[in-house]
Amino acid sequence: APRDPRRGASPHAWTISTYFAEGFPYSVVNNLADLFFTEHKATLQQIGLTSLFHLPWNLKLLVGPLVDAYATKRVWLIGLEVLLTLALIALAVTSTFSTVLAAAAAAFLLLGVLSAVHDIAIDGLYLEALDKDEQARFVGYRAPAYRAAIVIVTGPLVVFAKQAGWTAAFVVCAAIMGALLLAHLVMLPRTETPKAPLRALARSLFSVPVLIIGAAVVGVVLAARSVLASTAWQASKDGLAGLLPSLAGPVGKLGVAEWIGLSLLLALVAILLLASFCCTFAALLAVAMIK
Repeated sequence: APRDPRRGASPHAWTISTYFAEGFPYSVVNNLADLFFTEHKATLQQIGLTSLFHLPWNLKLLVGPLVDAYATKRVWLIGLEVLLTLALIALAVTSTFSTVLAAAAAAFLLLGVLSAVHDIAIDGLYLEALDKDEQARFVGYRAPAYRAAIVIVTGPLVVFAKQAGWTAAFVVCAAIMGALLLAHLVMLPRTETPKAPLRALARSLFSVPVLIIGAAVVGVVLAARSVLASTAWQASKDGLAGLLPSLAGPVGKLGVAEWIGLSLLLALVAILLLASFCCTFAALLAVAMIK
């Protein structure tokens, strides 16, 4: 029987390419970031904070329902690969800045968030586009393709970065991601049933209440930083630094990288508290219904 054109290329091909595309940005964030910061003479504290770039992968469970509820996994996957390519280009550009560590930290963090959501789309496409027999048949491709991407990033790309510089290395990364994007435009199947359109998600994310809450959070963070910095300066000026020896001084000296790490940790704590509250509420509700 003729092959259904909606099935795209052979799953042999797109399973390998998608899981290579899953491992590639992951390795850039979690392997190249350490080397990049070390070569740019970052402090041990700043290098230690690069481990926080892995945090988006630990929070994938919060984004998964959005990917399931809107559009298709193919749309998410291709859209995110467009953004990943642009983020890698941005990383190449920021590597030329005078404030290279702060700019690169923001670019790596953005890349990590996009890559984590990209992982969800890839795994979802694998489950939805293939039946159970096909999933079992092609599962052996997933780990080797993922590991191949890591080997390429930590091997040839690192050598290339040493020879040609980080800007050229990140341009090559963007080119590889762009090539995967073009391949997936042709190869990926279109067998899924579309869910709610993405514009509905955009309307929800950019609704007035969400924007107000976001603006309030940013305002509080900026105000707190300003107050702490001014408090540390005033205490030093008046010879009263002993009033807040363990808080105002160190916090007032935090750089962009440290503030990124502190913000991520606070966000994680808040999410864990919210998750604990929701679980407790659900358990109490279940008990009440049983009674």
